[in-house]
Amino acid sequence: MKSFKERYNRFAEKFPNFSSYLCFAEVVKHHKYDKEKINYWFNKLVDTDDYARKEKKQIVEYLVKLSNPNSVKMPSGKPLFKHLPKMNFLKSPHRDDFMP
Repeated sequence: MKSFKERYNRFAEKFPNFSSYLCFAEVVKHHKYDKEKINYWFNKLVDTDDYARKEKKQIVEYLVKLSNPNSVKMPSGKPLFKHLPKMNFLKSPHRDDFMP
């Protein structure tokens, strides 16, 4: 498995017009990273101009949920995102160069 930074760099190279935050979010999506790893790499890779500093905690919490969608539970105890398909916002019927 490629390292986190290698995956991020490969994605950022492929989509140079994307912000560092957007690249980071796509890299963590559905890969089951823990909060510590997401927070560590967020501090290293995401430009501080890409987010409001006072919102960092909420952003990292969102990224943890994005990385672990089946761990978010409803009050009933069932996973919140269990029945949602994995969606790739880069996939387009008009583009063949998206990253799965």
